[in-house]
Amino acid sequence: MTRPLFFYAMFVLLLAGCGKSKKEPYEYPKTMASGFELLQQETLPPSAAPDSIRSLAIKDIWRGQYRSATGAVSVTIYETAAGAVAFEAMQKWRHGKGQITFHQGIDFVVIESADLDMAALEGLSNAIGTSLHGRGK
Repeated sequence: MTRPLFFYAMFVLLLAGCGKSKKEPYEYPKTMASGFELLQQETLPPSAAPDSIRSLAIKDIWRGQYRSATGAVSVTIYETAAGAVAFEAMQKWRHGKGQITFHQGIDFVVIESADLDMAALEGLSNAIGTSLHGRGK
């Protein structure tokens, strides 16, 4: 009788190990290059995504607000169901002035500021990209 109990226990453990665990919210760096300090971080529902990407498989949205002596910047990360979805979000995004976008793994990122030039936004995109390294593939 111990053999059936052993197989039952192994089956239950296997099922428990296959369950998906919810990822922790993205933690924005408290400070970044050029003196940017995090002022606020919030989690938004997937329904808050803009119309151009709302139909995609957006799982979570995180927005961070930074400020430095040179101005303010908003960093929004859209976590998607797969890397291909993040790439599609980047293609469908309607770019505006003062915005830079990129995708990395399952994340699509929008960095925007009315105060900063493109060189500064690109520097911030490198810092955010580094902080995302290792998240979902």
